[in-house]
Parts: sequence; C-alpha cells; structure tokens
Amino acid sequence: MQIKKIILIYILFLLSCDIYADENDKLPQQQSHLTQKLDIFTLDYIEYLENESAFYFTSLSENITFDNYDENGEVILPRNLQLIPDTVGNYKKDIYILNKEYRQRFMEATGIAETDTYYLYDYQNNQLTTYSISELEVIAIIDAYSMDEKPCKFENYYQFGFRLTSNQLPKALDPDSYQTLVYIGKENPFALQQLTALDWKKIDNEDFPIISGIETSSKFIQDSFNKTYQAKANGWNYYVQDHFSQEIDINSAYYRQVVIKDQGEAILFNSEYAFNDEIIPAFLNDQHPEFQHKVQWSGKLFKNQPLVIFGFEWKSFGCPVIDYIDRSYKSLIIKCDNRH
Repeated sequence: MQIKKIILIYILFLLSCDIYADENDKLPQQQSHLTQKLDIFTLDYIEYLENESAFYFTSLSENITFDNYDENGEVILPRNLQLIPDTVGNYKKDIYILNKEYRQRFMEATGIAETDTYYLYDYQNNQLTTYSISELEVIAIIDAYSMDEKPCKFENYYQFGFRLTSNQLPKALDPDSYQTLVYIGKENPFALQQLTALDWKKIDNEDFPIISGIETSSKFIQDSFNKTYQAKANGWNYYVQDHFSQEIDINSAYYRQVVIKDQGEAILFNSEYAFNDEIIPAFLNDQHPEFQHKVQWSGKLFKNQPLVIFGFEWKSFGCPVIDYIDRSYKSLIIKCDNRH
C-alpha cells in the first residue's frame, strides 16, 4: 500500500508539471508586471513561552540577513548582529525586550523607521487599524523549534518583531480566524474594498470547465472520483474540482483545480494544487459545518493591483500565498517566519 501511494504521488507530481506547462501555453500570456515590493506579514498568537502570558506577535526575521556567505556564495556560520541584550553566543532567555541601541539595531537591520506605521488589516470585516512604530514594543522570542537548544549560540534561533497585547487589538477582530494581514511602511497598501468570501455550492462534475489541452489527474489515478463546486463573485463564476482516490485517502483530496470564468465564458484563472503530507487541502467554505471560518476569499486587496484569490491550501512548511487573478502578476508569498 505504501509503495502504491508513493507511485501515485509521483505520477501526480509529473502530471502537475505538465499541467503548468500546458496552462502557460493555453492562457493568454503577457509580460510579467513589475509590482511594487510588498512585504506582507502575519499576526501570530504566541503561547508557548514558559512563564510568559500569551500575546500577539509579528515577526520580521525574514527581513534580517543573518547568514554569512563565502566567495562561492555558500552559507557559513551566521553572523552576530548584536540584536540581543545578552552575552554573545550564550542566549538563555525565552524572550528579550529590545530597548535603546538594540532597538535601533533592529530598525537598521529591517529597514524600518520609527516614523513608519504598522497597518493591521482585518479583511473579513474590512477594518484597518494602525499603530505608530515608535509606540510598539520590539522583542526577540526564541523560536518554537529552538526551545531545546538553550543556551543558544546564534541570534537566528530567535524571532525578532513587534508585540501586541489583546487590549491593543480592535474588539471586532477575531484573531483566531487568522483573517488578518500586516504591512509596515509609510503608506497604506490595502484597497479597503470588502473582499468576498467564496460561498461554494456543489454542482455536477460535468459542469466543471474543460480547458483544452489539459488532462485531469483522475485519468491517471485508479479509483479516482471528483467533487465539484461553484461560487459567484465579482461578476464571475468560480469553480473548484477536488479529486479523491481510495488508494490515497477517500476523505481528503489529493489534487485540486481552481478555475475562474468571466461572463463571456473566457478562462481568467486556472490553478492546480497537488497535496501531500506537507500541503493539505484547505476546507472549502460552507462545506464543513464543524469549521465556521471562511478560508477562500477574492477581490480587490491591494491598491493599484489586480484582484486576488487565496485560501486553497494549508502548509506545514512554507507560508501562505496570495494569487493575482491576472496571471501576468507574480504570486505574493506572505512572510510568516515558518521554520518547521
């Protein structure tokens, strides 16, 4: 059974590579746009630190260069930026507050100014909350996967960023839903136009759009069956088709295809997701009564940029991705500091 599963996943991988190639051939191609550089971060709930009350935190560690490189471009031992107020190479605490010169070093390392603004956008309620960077506490917390490494030799065992307490968050915000995005800078990048939660309705498999030249994975996987859904938003039709197999898992899709068609039946968007032990299908809105949070969203998220769509996969490794419906724009990877 295990060998069969490996073979099926390998077939799916080869198929997905071929599908992406076909998709690039079939969909209209434009020169990739140079979008403004957007660093979008997460707001995370931290409750794993010993003897420390839970709080909310945005890590900016991904914007700090800890690595040293040799003449061949290979990473050597991490450099020390002296961001932590403790003996170099002997970091014992779970949390450090960065004040005075340490805060200044953090600002320089991340390229942030005290006059910048922290923008917290709740896209479920279309609510933007702002904080002056000068008023936020800067801390370093030991990463969850480094708890057993103390005392730590290197600073990159820690996450560096801003702490917020529950009292600082707007009352309407549901932090447990993870329907927030964070930007730090001088101007608000969010369009503040309410995104649409995609409300899926089950439809017949035959109603899923056929894209010429693209073959579905079910043709290659034995005992495969599909479930198809449709939603309407922004004047368009959104489609999802999930593929299941008794050889892999009849309760969890191993492959998902998402298509958007305009009113003239033109294909605007076509994307495929292959799932494994590290990437699993996100619950579809309204299809899991035990899970009330909305996951798939679409609409105008950023100023001066096309409409987006996101929320179709959950990752153990890596960070969530926001896709532009205009595929000439590159997908945006949210910076979540996932070290799993």
